[in-house]
Amino acid sequence: MRARVAVVSLLFVAALAVAGPAAADYQAGIAAYAQGDFTTAARELAAVVKGHDTDPRYAGAFYMLGMARSRLHQDKQAVANLERAVELDRGNASYALGLGQALLSGNQPERACTILKSIDLTALEPERRTPYALLLATAALRSDHAEVAVEVLEARLAASPGEAVLERALGVTFQRLGRNEEAFAAFAAAFTANPTDLESGRAAVRIGLGQAASATDKGARARLYRRTAEVAGRLARSLPGSETAMLAGEAALGARDFAAALGWFKKVDEATPGDPVVLTYLGQTLGFLDRYDEALAAYQRALAASPDAELRRRVWDRIGDVHAGRLELGDAIKAYQKAGNAKRAAEVGRLRDDVGEAIERRDRLASEVAKLARTAVQLDALGEHDGAAKLRERIALTKREINKIERNLAEVRAALASSSE
Repeated sequence: MRARVAVVSLLFVAALAVAGPAAADYQAGIAAYAQGDFTTAARELAAVVKGHDTDPRYAGAFYMLGMARSRLHQDKQAVANLERAVELDRGNASYALGLGQALLSGNQPERACTILKSIDLTALEPERRTPYALLLATAALRSDHAEVAVEVLEARLAASPGEAVLERALGVTFQRLGRNEEAFAAFAAAFTANPTDLESGRAAVRIGLGQAASATDKGARARLYRRTAEVAGRLARSLPGSETAMLAGEAALGARDFAAALGWFKKVDEATPGDPVVLTYLGQTLGFLDRYDEALAAYQRALAASPDAELRRRVWDRIGDVHAGRLELGDAIKAYQKAGNAKRAAEVGRLRDDVGEAIERRDRLASEVAKLARTAVQLDALGEHDGAAKLRERIALTKREINKIERNLAEVRAALASSSE
């Protein structure tokens, strides 16, 4: 609606610029332009301006002729007509804006940028200032002046904060400059301002995931994943589907919101069952939730789904991690060997030598506690309560030793989990 108002305003201003005998033909051209008949408009307006190259009264006619020819993709002629309009009325910002647009359409972004930068923004109607900023930013980007685009867009956003189209254009510009953190913020702001702008939402999530994955600092990585997960969740709810749910799951997993990640990956698995990539993410998430049996089941499904060689290697690596987390170190070593991860297999092998005795002792003590507990129950049944009490004291002492072993093994599990991330 605002664009249509701006067109009507332009037509009105241009119409006032022509007087004399040619006025009737000019109005016929204007009417054709307003109806979208640009061929007729160009023919009528060309007749109007003939022989009046130096008459300022015809600046509006040259302008409208140039605009009609621009719509017809007659770029060279459009530029010539609009240059004439600017020469005849140098103070008219609308004419300069039209020329900049025609130059850009004619693949002359450097000249377009120069012309557009010369315009006094305050000379434009308020509803045309954002389109102007977007046009200048486009010309600047196409002529390799991305910093100019940033300056223009940020200045316009300062005057019109939260305008989605400006934030999106700023995101594109920052991305071109490799300033990905600022690109993420701009695309996320565009999506917040306009929740139907799903492309900005996608761009923000993809940039955020890329940034987080490449971050070397753990704190920074966690922060990047958290903010990406927030945008990804909104995107997946706004546009339900496997693609967006997968993005939301990846972001939530990176943010260590395992419950949310599990929910998203389950949605994808239900929609596209048997996808080995999805099943691998699902298994990884279940493993983080200590749901080891379910994790192994998901990984087995992934292997059965004929993954490529690289994904198969990753799946066996993850299976090794699950077994290692359960301190099933023999099974872990076998899985790492199938993954071709000789280094990890050797590490766990050395660890098995170090903690194997502790695990065996824990298991023996646990078996002993079970036997003592059964015996104590039997003694109570026979009325030998003193004997039962002594056995329970022994059980308590044994459990304390088991707990001590378990604390040491918990540290081993934590070390294994940390080294596998």
